[in-house]
Amino acid sequence: MSIGCQLGTVCGAPYGLRRTFITLLISKGIDIVTVTDLAGHSMVSTTVNMYAHSLQSKKAAAIGEISDLIGFEKII
Repeated sequence: MSIGCQLGTVCGAPYGLRRTFITLLISKGIDIVTVTDLAGHSMVSTTVNMYAHSLQSKKAAAIGEISDLIGFEKII
């Protein structure tokens, strides 16, 4: 029996919490090397491949920031 089941939570919930934790780190702008270390992944590419969806919103935000800095209208 998993620790999550023993604590009365939904079985499998620790994995969901782990994904949420890692996704929140990325969304808050924590650098990917630190996120990789906290996730326990041995390679940054593993983290990037597993959480690419989280990085897409960061990409859009970065484009918006650059657009603001150089005076372009926002296109996103």
